[in-house]
Amino acid sequence: MTAETIAPKARRTPVGPRILGGVLVLLGLGLFWEAWRAEGEVTLGGPRLAPIIVTGLWVVFAVIYLLRQIFAPAADYPEPEGEDEHADSVHTPLDWKAPAIVAVLLAAYALLLEPAGFVLATGAFYLGVTRALGSKKIVREVIVALVLSFGVYLAFTRLLEISLPEGVLPL
Repeated sequence: MTAETIAPKARRTPVGPRILGGVLVLLGLGLFWEAWRAEGEVTLGGPRLAPIIVTGLWVVFAVIYLLRQIFAPAADYPEPEGEDEHADSVHTPLDWKAPAIVAVLLAAYALLLEPAGFVLATGAFYLGVTRALGSKKIVREVIVALVLSFGVYLAFTRLLEISLPEGVLPL
């Protein structure tokens, strides 16, 4: 046999994403069942509507993710290049700097939410995360942070009548 007649070695795809997909489906179904069994009415202002919608969408997206991992897992992984063509894994080492910064920012957000208020804490958190993830367009990010934090605050407090921490801003 020559080198041309030997079939290329099939790439192995990680099993972890399939396990994660199965866990997400089962967890979503369990949470959906609990939301369905909760007391109250499923009306626009009822306490069951949001949990049923959120957990229902969770199950739908988890099933889509699981099916993708079962039937087309290689679509999520790039082809290896050059001398790594027959390597079993195409994963690059993870740079932990950005996730660590985001984790610290999340802890700071939780601590600052009450004293600083929703708008300031959310805006600062958004700016910090975008910078940690590599954004260089500070003007755009400030505009998005302001619109996002004020928009969510007004939607929750005025439309849904859910109170959020005001903090130092008299809103």
